[in-house]
Amino acid sequence: MKDNPIAKSYADSLFEVSLEKKLVDTIGEDINAFAELMEVLPEFEVFLSSPSVETENKILVLQTHFEEKLHPITLRFLLLLLKRERFLLFSSIFTHFTRLLDAYLGKMRVLCITATALTESTEKKLHEVLSKKYPGKKMVLTKQIQPELLGGFVLEMDGKIVDASLKHKLSVFHKRLLAQTNVVLNK
Repeated sequence: MKDNPIAKSYADSLFEVSLEKKLVDTIGEDINAFAELMEVLPEFEVFLSSPSVETENKILVLQTHFEEKLHPITLRFLLLLLKRERFLLFSSIFTHFTRLLDAYLGKMRVLCITATALTESTEKKLHEVLSKKYPGKKMVLTKQIQPELLGGFVLEMDGKIVDASLKHKLSVFHKRLLAQTNVVLNK
């Protein structure tokens, strides 16, 4: 999925301000907590994004409930999104801001999808292999189970996907077998 240039611009600006004010951690925590709230309460995101709700009402809700919980810069940023009717972009802004923050902090997010839960030793080995491949990066591993993979794993990291699942290998084998069968039948 291609990055939204408007969301990227907002995220870049917020990150730049957080760097200038030496508030990267604080604003990062605020934005992350707010994104988690949106995930837990999707109706709140619908409320803030809805064109049928008056902007003044949305602003009042944010100010009332978050003035004491968020850093003033974070709150002003969220209010700006409301005033400019850009709140629908929050999820994309959050994604891009997180990438910037991770790069700044030397983190690499890795999604590991497996058919069954990783054992502790396998998780440790994966961490070791990735740490050698990406020295100086702090790995942030997220695990996901998808039984339909049948075995093996899929890694999503650094904009890349490594599919070493049994499902993928069987699919590749199936395509090769069909291709060879077509060659033999066409002779």
